[in-house]
Amino acid sequence: MAEQQNLINDNVQERLRSLESQQQLMTAFFYGLIETHPEPEQLKRALTECSERMIASANAQPLPDDWLAGLIEFRQVLLSWLDRRIERKA
Repeated sequence: MAEQQNLINDNVQERLRSLESQQQLMTAFFYGLIETHPEPEQLKRALTECSERMIASANAQPLPDDWLAGLIEFRQVLLSWLDRRIERKA
């Protein structure tokens, strides 16, 4: 029984490491997109609208609070990058 649980734990850890690496790469991609987008104001508006719909949908589902908190936290990171880009463009 303990061996089976260890295999499950190893599998979960492997999946988490994979997701973490994917998030790191997507973060770099989003940063590059924000830095090179010709209309960062429009990009910010699109991100805000889409993320608000995602948050509303998440609130209507039985999702863990930490899932929603993670979404909101990452949204804030992206919005702060956009704000800095918009300030530099002005």
